[in-house]
Amino acid sequence: MEESVIEKELKIKNNEQAVMSCFQNSLNSLNCKQIKFDLQKIIETIGSRHCNQAITMKEIFDCIKQSKLSDEMNEELYMKMITCATQRVLQIPEDLYIALVNGLIQQRKEFVLTQLLQYKVIPDNNSIATILLQQQTSIPCLYYCGLDMLKRMKNYSKLVDLYLMNNNISMALQIANQYSVEIPSTKIQEYIKNYNDDLLLYELKLIFPELA
Repeated sequence: MEESVIEKELKIKNNEQAVMSCFQNSLNSLNCKQIKFDLQKIIETIGSRHCNQAITMKEIFDCIKQSKLSDEMNEELYMKMITCATQRVLQIPEDLYIALVNGLIQQRKEFVLTQLLQYKVIPDNNSIATILLQQQTSIPCLYYCGLDMLKRMKNYSKLVDLYLMNNNISMALQIANQYSVEIPSTKIQEYIKNYNDDLLLYELKLIFPELA
């Protein structure tokens, strides 16, 4: 079988500019099959022991991001990048994961996203958790995925802040007490202004005498 153009370019040592130019031409062609083939060949090369190209995953990602592909095609390429790079233990840029998460949310593919989160294709990450938590009203299941992610990362101070913001003061206090997270009384005071639970207010004043 005859070698493709990208395969020939990848065999030439320190040929990064020509390889990326070739990949850019592939992106411009809008031929998804060809783009995926070229993308896989590049990642296979830079992930091999005998790599002779100084191409980074970030460069490939930036090239795709700046192209004029559809959102759906971008999503497919991001997934291809992640799976190929994971198999070759290559470092994957955080921005790539964020772009994939945002793309799936915009296309309302929450089922796909929850599967990727469940099987750790998308790793636990504070930036990703923040994006998921922002979906509280629009896609509640992703909000709970974000909460679970914070728990796995043991980011208890962020969890406490979230529960306070949602007026779930009892849960905030429970986590703060369990994991020794300090809550300033001024912050508690800020959140109880419009709270009508007399029993909870009484308990809070016992914990924070300065509120009395």
